Amino acid sequence: MRSYKEAHPIVVGGGGEGVKDNPQLGIFLRETALDNLEAGHDHEWVEAMVGLAIKALRLPDKDFTSDDLWREAEYVLHPPKEERAMGAVMRRLQRLKVAKPTNEMRPSTRAICHRRRQTVWVWL
Repeated sequence: MRSYKEAHPIVVGGGGEGVKDNPQLGIFLRETALDNLEAGHDHEWVEAMVGLAIKALRLPDKDFTSDDLWREAEYVLHPPKEERAMGAVMRRLQRLKVAKPTNEMRPSTRAICHRRRQTVWVWL
């Protein structure tokens, strides 16, 4: 895979200029991190979590957040090595066209997340 700098030489200069306020770079870095999580050491967990989400939680016209998936997973799956693997799960659900994000945000109920706002998703 080409690096972002190779793919977009004008966007990222040699000395780091253009990096601070660069939405394209942010998108690339997010997608690269999710690709690495999905293909890396948590690959099996991501696959298992996607299957669990579809089988256990998929209800038409019902919204959900990643908190709902975490709650379901804690009784069935071992924790992933990297908690950010849930991002790969959410992206995978979207790519499979079984769920999509809404514009609604909801505070997390998981203490570890410090009530951060998270995207609300709907099943398709």
